Amino acid sequence: MTPLLELERALFERINHARSPLFDQLGALLSSSTWPWLIAIALLLYALTRGDREGRRAALFIFIAVLAARLVSGGLADLIQRPAPKHAVVGTHFTETNGQHAVLKPRTQAAAATLTNATPRPSGPLDACPSPEAATLLAAIGVLSLFYFQWWLFVLPVLSGWAQLYTGDHRPGDVLIGWLIGAAVAAIARTAQTGMGRSRQDLKAYQAHLAQRR
Repeated sequence: MTPLLELERALFERINHARSPLFDQLGALLSSSTWPWLIAIALLLYALTRGDREGRRAALFIFIAVLAARLVSGGLADLIQRPAPKHAVVGTHFTETNGQHAVLKPRTQAAAATLTNATPRPSGPLDACPSPEAATLLAAIGVLSLFYFQWWLFVLPVLSGWAQLYTGDHRPGDVLIGWLIGAAVAAIARTAQTGMGRSRQDLKAYQAHLAQRR
């Protein structure tokens, strides 16, 4: 095992194995796949309610960024096909569909390498890398910050990332790659925003030049 993978495993176990009733509730809430989408929709609505041109532009950028981040992360997950820890890493703590806490244990030593005979059998998507929740949430917050910067919003992706490790849905590398995708989408949005701003300035300058000639 390479040092990076060993570090990833150690970090995952440190977070996933630190169990408490409070963390169980927070992890279940913050790891929901709908939570990042709700935050993104809330940010979009916030931008729209600003009522100005900048707000409408921010809402459009957020919508495109979230959609792009989700498509990219989903496509990469299909290519990488890295299973979620709760499906592949024996000893991972997770919550069953009935809300009961469980630990992934193989029935036989040979089943430790595969989940054919593993018990209990967790639910949820198999492909976990990259994390779509990390990608969409950071993309939405990153784009909104281009228009209305609020530093505390960046705490939300960190909390979401922690929850995904705690619930066994993702490894640290999955979350990190998701963040990188979200950051890349936000950077592209910033480039597009800058280009649009320059185009408007050039247009206004050209219009002012024509007005002077008249």
